[in-house]
Amino acid sequence: MFALILFAGITLFDFETPEEIKATPAIFRTNMTVCVTNRFSMSGQNALAFHAVDWHEGLQEWPSFSMDVPYRDWRGYDRLVLDIYNDGDGGSPIMLYAYSPGCERNKGVKGTYHLLPDHSYDHWTIPLHPWPEAASVTNIAKMHIFYIRPHGARLYIDRIQLLKKGEQIPPMTGTGLLKDILPGLIERVARAKEWQSDAEERATLCEAYWTFRDRCAAAGQDVHALLLGTATSMDIVRPRDPDLSAIKPAKELYVRLAREEHESVQLVAAPGDADLESVRVTVSDLQGDSGVTFAATNIACDVTGYVKVRHDVPYRIGPKREKAKRGWWPEPILDFLDGVDVRGRDFQSFWIRVKCPAGQAAGTYRGVLAVTARSGGRDLRREIPLKIRVNGFSVGKIAPMPMAITYGPFFYFPTHYISPRIREYDAYRKDPLAPANAALRKENENLWTDFLADYWITRDSLYHKECTDSFISQMKRLKAQGRLNKFNIGYWIDMPGGPDGEAKFMNTIVSRLRKSYDRVKAAGLLDHAYIYGCDEATKERFPLIARSIEILRKEFPDVPFITTAYDHDFGLGDSPLKAFDGYVPLTPRYDREKADRSRAAGHKVWWYIACGPHAPYANMFMECPGTERRLLFGAMAAKYRPDGFLYYHTSIWNQKRCITSGPFTDWEPRSYCEYDGDGCWLCVGPGGKPLATQRLENFRDGLEDLAYAKLVAAAGLVPPEPPVKSMTEYTDDPEAIQAWRDAMADMIEKQSR
Repeated sequence: MFALILFAGITLFDFETPEEIKATPAIFRTNMTVCVTNRFSMSGQNALAFHAVDWHEGLQEWPSFSMDVPYRDWRGYDRLVLDIYNDGDGGSPIMLYAYSPGCERNKGVKGTYHLLPDHSYDHWTIPLHPWPEAASVTNIAKMHIFYIRPHGARLYIDRIQLLKKGEQIPPMTGTGLLKDILPGLIERVARAKEWQSDAEERATLCEAYWTFRDRCAAAGQDVHALLLGTATSMDIVRPRDPDLSAIKPAKELYVRLAREEHESVQLVAAPGDADLESVRVTVSDLQGDSGVTFAATNIACDVTGYVKVRHDVPYRIGPKREKAKRGWWPEPILDFLDGVDVRGRDFQSFWIRVKCPAGQAAGTYRGVLAVTARSGGRDLRREIPLKIRVNGFSVGKIAPMPMAITYGPFFYFPTHYISPRIREYDAYRKDPLAPANAALRKENENLWTDFLADYWITRDSLYHKECTDSFISQMKRLKAQGRLNKFNIGYWIDMPGGPDGEAKFMNTIVSRLRKSYDRVKAAGLLDHAYIYGCDEATKERFPLIARSIEILRKEFPDVPFITTAYDHDFGLGDSPLKAFDGYVPLTPRYDREKADRSRAAGHKVWWYIACGPHAPYANMFMECPGTERRLLFGAMAAKYRPDGFLYYHTSIWNQKRCITSGPFTDWEPRSYCEYDGDGCWLCVGPGGKPLATQRLENFRDGLEDLAYAKLVAAAGLVPPEPPVKSMTEYTDDPEAIQAWRDAMADMIEKQSR
């Protein structure tokens, strides 16, 4: 038989009716507040807030309030129960006295709740047996509640009730459970996991530090002063969980690159016997064998910034599908910092980025990097040899393949996004200091356009509705610089169903695209334009899409149309979407043999990534290996030959403030839901100025590798086999990627002699 669960008893206070609210104390003093509120309710819609400032000498030690008890006869009841929730960061003992007229308070019913954890709730149960002799069980008139030397006292009290023996405590059903309490509980769990990951990082860091210190000592470094290491631009150097297989004691830094190319390497510093203050890395002009100078102005030595991952991500990383760790990860390159302190056992990366001018003479150049700091009250200086080899060819000014990549500062908070910060997000949209607004200031417009072009990204949008005059001006600016790739005239979706669907399509989509098309044509930019539509459309929409694209092709015959609609036949066979010029499948759906047949039929076949695919496929999530980021745009593109690359967004910034300090920043790595860096490759510095990320650097490096491969092919040579076996089997060794690139450089230089 099923046990009968009894919910009965009598409710003394629930703070819901006008009569209850009127009878409840409303106290607003400098040291405490008591009032009915519609937040954090555990029963109904209201609760009683009881807040007190942190106690110190001179303040009342026991802030309190009293209430008249509406039901005085407590015979037959064995428990007094209060629903309570602590919204404070801390906790204070709280006590309750219930007593009769003429009875001293502390001789009545007495209960103590010693400590309610942060952001948690409970049923505070006070036994009524044995009954205190000084109190009358039939005449309980007052209830007195007070803190004992409060700290973090933000208590909410709801549904105070009397229960008889055998009666169960009713479950909490208040509106505040989902509205107010759940976010606090999520935050509490997140904090607990963060503390755990911090402890794991500290344990890992201690062992890693001393291992690396021994290696530096064996390499001849004065480890009592500071430790110096090197890593490639593809190595992820976490400051408190470093991968020592990637960091080698510093002896020399070497960079090889072509004209108009960028290439980077990392210098890693850690303290010796004392913390390091104002660590700086500088460089002077380098000298070539023939007396030619490589100017120091072409070399940036910037502080790597870190962002903290406080959550479990919904993906695995790398070809081995490893679980991504919480904690601090390298992300923004903080080019606005003049120096940085390095404390404890932290590892601090400096991003050494070399840009080769178009007219630089080929050859080898030598100089030094100087590392300066203060430690233990004395000045330190260490010099590391730097060697740069310039190839005798150029990679050019634009990407080696067409790209459709969105830049447009944006907040994205989907309805299913659960985060303790969700309550703040709506305010960011209107905050002029939020990154998404600061970057859009008029004075930053050219700065962002040029910055993106430096990384071979045209300031474009897949989803904008029209090409404004301002947008056209930026495209003309890039064309004048010789750096304009492709850009979208405007986004479109298929026509609605029904007999008037075509008319509506003409009056809305076609009319809007016509205005942008005319502006683009008048500006002389039509040869750089495309039209994108039907984002990830499924097969049930194909008939309407087919009708729509036929109309658009007649209206705009001289502009290519591309789509990510799920036509996995790429316009072949019985596909209803033959009228498109370009098909853009997700990388796992890219079929080289089918793509070649589609090309033979006159189409183009690109590829794209977004929040998928997941490992073992390559992607651009923040935790993905740097080798993976570079291979996707270099060796993989060289092997599988997509006609272009598409990416939905680079600037989803769900942030409260721009980055203004470092190296440990408060930049939130989450962009799309619980993904880190999906739809966000850029960060924002002081005043809304652009900051590159290590991922953005790897992206450009991959494209430059692809430029090498295309130069080899253009010379009629057979390039070396890329270090990629398949889309899910590829190297994770930076040296293998560099060796492939250097082999192509040797071929190009030999051919040009």
